[in-house]
Amino acid sequence: MDHNTADVLIKDICYLVEKQTAMAIRGDLDGVEASMHDAEDLMQQIPELKAADSASLAEKKSELQDMYKKLSLIIAGNKNDTFAELIKVRKSKKVFRAYKNNTK
Repeated sequence: MDHNTADVLIKDICYLVEKQTAMAIRGDLDGVEASMHDAEDLMQQIPELKAADSASLAEKKSELQDMYKKLSLIIAGNKNDTFAELIKVRKSKKVFRAYKNNTK
């Protein structure tokens, strides 16, 4: 893979990760999951980049890793928010059931 092709591949992956991050920030985890196939296809090509390693590509790979860390943190945060909401719903159901049972 030549240097130019490697640049394009990394650029495409960065664009996709930015898109996934924007979806994750909006809480669209289904959209993130749906785009994972595209990400997997691109990621499978990364090992070929070793043939075109350069200082600029190493920097871009590092940048890409940072982007994925950010995406992972956002997704983890969304999961925590969802879990917290689920706990609230369960507590509300328990209160409702207790109230309902006491009014009979």
